[in-house]
Amino acid sequence: MKRLFVLDAFNLIYRNFFAVPMMHTKSGMPVNAIYGMTKLLLSILQDDSPDGVVVAYDGPGPTVRSTTYDAYKGTRDKMPDELRVQLPFIEELFASLRIPILMLEGHEADDIMASIAYQFGSSECEVSVLSSD
Repeated sequence: MKRLFVLDAFNLIYRNFFAVPMMHTKSGMPVNAIYGMTKLLLSILQDDSPDGVVVAYDGPGPTVRSTTYDAYKGTRDKMPDELRVQLPFIEELFASLRIPILMLEGHEADDIMASIAYQFGSSECEVSVLSSD
C-alpha cells in the first residue's frame, strides 16, 4: 500500500516555533522553527518512508469562512517577527527535500488537506494528515 503524508504548513511551523526553545545563529537570526521543521521532516522521511509528502498552505486572499464570518480568526495574534524571518528558509527546506507546496487562492490549508485525503485515500493509498486542527 502506498503512503502519502499531508502536512498543515502553518500549523506545524507555529507548533515548532513555540515548542523548540529559541535558537539563533551567530549573526542573531532565530532558527528554532527551521530546526524543528527540519527534524520533523527528516523523521517522517527516514522513519515512515512515505511514497509522497506534500505541504498545504492557506491560499492568498479572503476565504469563504473569512467573508462569511467577520470574527473568523479575529482573536489570533500577529505572527511574531522572530517566526516571520524564518519562513523563507522553511520554504527552501521544502524545496530542497522536493516536497511540493499546495496552495489555492481563497482556500485554507484545511480545505486542501481534506480534498487530498478524499481524492487519494483508498484501499491502495493510506493518507496521513499531520495537523492539530
